[in-house]
Amino acid sequence: MTTTNGPIVIIGIGLNVNVPLQSFPEDLRPIAASLIEAVPQPIDRNRLISQLLWELEQCLDELQSHGSTRLRQAYLARCATLGRQVKVLFANDQQIHGTAETLSADGALQVRPLSASSRAQPPALIEVHAADVIHLRE
Repeated sequence: MTTTNGPIVIIGIGLNVNVPLQSFPEDLRPIAASLIEAVPQPIDRNRLISQLLWELEQCLDELQSHGSTRLRQAYLARCATLGRQVKVLFANDQQIHGTAETLSADGALQVRPLSASSRAQPPALIEVHAADVIHLRE
């Protein structure tokens, strides 16, 4: 999306910060995480959001100065979703199961749907711009 001021990026971030694992519904406990599980004491949420916003500002400066190439490479190197089996849930209740392969130049997740037959031509990549992406146990 672009405006007269330049491109717009929409970022959605959800962080469980000081939520103990026991507080999650039982069915989410195997897949949920909270930052409190990784550190020995409660996290100062104000410091966390301040640092997060500072880091995002650095990324925006990088984007404006050098374009998206270096940010995309850094993201690809760290993305835990790539190479994994995923279930993609779209807002229209459609879903696909497949392998998250890469990101397109515009940042869309590219998923190759699972093929019903191993002899068939691999299905074409589907670009996912907005959806819930769930990592599946392999």
